[in-house]
Amino acid sequence: MFDSPNHRAQSPRRFSIRSPRVMTAVASLSIGALALAGCTTSANASSHSIINTEVSSETSTFFNADTVHEISVTADPDDITAALKAYSTDGSKEWISAEVTIDGTTFKNVGLKLKGNSTLRGTDESSDAATLPWILRLDKYEENQSYSARTEFVVRTNTSESSLNEAVALDLLGEAGLATEHAAATRFSLNGSDAELRLVIDNPSDELYSEETFEGEGITYKADADGDYSYRGDSGSDYESAFDVESGTDDLTPIATFLDFVNNSSDEDFSSKLSDYLDTDQFATYLAMQDLVSNTDDIDGPGNNSFLRYDSESKTMTVVAWDQNLSFGGMGGGQGGGMGGGQGGGMGGGNAGGPGKMDTDSLLTSMLPDGLELEDAKKQIEAGTVPDGVELPDQMTLEDGTELIDVLKDLANGEMPDGLSFGGGGGGQRPEMNGQGGAPGGNMTPPDQNSSDQNSTDKNSTDQNSTDQKSTDDNSSDGKTATDGDTKTTDDKAAGGQNGGRSMGGKSNALVTRFLADENFKAQYEAAKTELTNKLYESGTAEEILTKWTTLLNNEASDLIDADTVSSEADSIRSHFTSESADGTTPNTQQPSTAPKTEEDDATPSASATSSS
Repeated sequence: MFDSPNHRAQSPRRFSIRSPRVMTAVASLSIGALALAGCTTSANASSHSIINTEVSSETSTFFNADTVHEISVTADPDDITAALKAYSTDGSKEWISAEVTIDGTTFKNVGLKLKGNSTLRGTDESSDAATLPWILRLDKYEENQSYSARTEFVVRTNTSESSLNEAVALDLLGEAGLATEHAAATRFSLNGSDAELRLVIDNPSDELYSEETFEGEGITYKADADGDYSYRGDSGSDYESAFDVESGTDDLTPIATFLDFVNNSSDEDFSSKLSDYLDTDQFATYLAMQDLVSNTDDIDGPGNNSFLRYDSESKTMTVVAWDQNLSFGGMGGGQGGGMGGGQGGGMGGGNAGGPGKMDTDSLLTSMLPDGLELEDAKKQIEAGTVPDGVELPDQMTLEDGTELIDVLKDLANGEMPDGLSFGGGGGGQRPEMNGQGGAPGGNMTPPDQNSSDQNSTDKNSTDQNSTDQKSTDDNSSDGKTATDGDTKTTDDKAAGGQNGGRSMGGKSNALVTRFLADENFKAQYEAAKTELTNKLYESGTAEEILTKWTTLLNNEASDLIDADTVSSEADSIRSHFTSESADGTTPNTQQPSTAPKTEEDDATPSASATSSS
């Protein structure tokens, strides 16, 4: 390793003391009170936010759209094979050592690990490792290694050849005043493979990311893909299977306090006191932005994708967006893999058992009812029978003349079917609440998990086929019922209406459900959506961001992706910038040739698999 202006020593990664710095707090749209009073809102009217959206000069040396960067990784082939075998055997993601060169700066003994969930289904020793999603951690084995004010870099496998959809979405989140991951287009290679165009983004788990992004001391949590926002008990330890501490003090007590209020407060208290627990301005903006970029894989999507930042001073949570690769309808593309070029990675391509086969299995699984195993479904399909309970996710439709059984047969055979169209995540419109009015009493019905990592302590099992419920000593007296992620009710109150209809097997999220069931918070969310439509789409800001990225790819990556593909995928994204799309009308987007997939990070790929961090 040699020194460069971008390589500097850092204090140890975990639980480091925040260094003094001047940070500009960019506030979100503080529009709730104004909206309720019938006043015109302004993007500049705000309450205090802990979010800093300005990129430091050091960070911007890598995370920028000024150049296509270069990352080359060298690792022992036997170590890579062992890592792939471990994942295919039990779902574990094992760290291995690698040498990594970033824009000419070489780092030795870097941590390299598979990252993702559905993007890894079907991965085994025969998979092309160069096309898979990875995380690079510079200080895994060598303390104080960092580059461009970061120690971790996430190499994405994305849903389009250009990856413009995620790059543009991330920039728009920042323009809205939200915490966002920064992105860089790269030429990525592994052990001398041909370079592929891959998007590399921040990892919110990086201590240095938290130091730059959030003001003040606090804790960054990651929601587990197999978890949810249900109430599981009063102790932080009750949430160990649902949330991980990524930076800051190793303490889940704030999560327990927060989710107790979210699930068990009365409607009156939820409406009047939620701001004591959550930055509601930021959350309204977050929900509005996920709709405007048509991302269905968000906080109440199939991957439970979110981070939470707890501010030690205000004692409030801020929701941090994660996993935007299904933004703008997850428009996808075509040939080969990863972000473009490459052999057999990403969506479509790949040998059996590799990423191509993985995507068909993932798509087929999303159509199956709970309890039906993939292999059992395939046997029925191969016999010409549509299994009971099979349904297309909301964002998919059959084209005229296409029979469902034909689509299912193609998927069962590992082939992407003709005649299947993919929409844009509900056209940017968050669905209305089910039920009558608000969520009564505050008791949500979490989704069926079927997860292997359910906390097994203090459970009372009554049915071998249902998820066990965790009990606490005081539940019988205070009206609270803790769960491990299945069903709960309090007293005789009906469960709250799901925020149903989310695409790709979306989950019910207690926070989203109650927030949108409250007329004041819903008005705040709707006002944010109107304000952001004007600020980002009608102003031309989104078009400027899109043009910036397309120009970069055309100028510096023409050997990795052709101009026609860049133009076609840019047009698909651009169709979401119209007022019709923002109002909830599904845009007439180019239909992808491959199925959407998510980066449901570090979740177990099957009920029998275990995950490793």
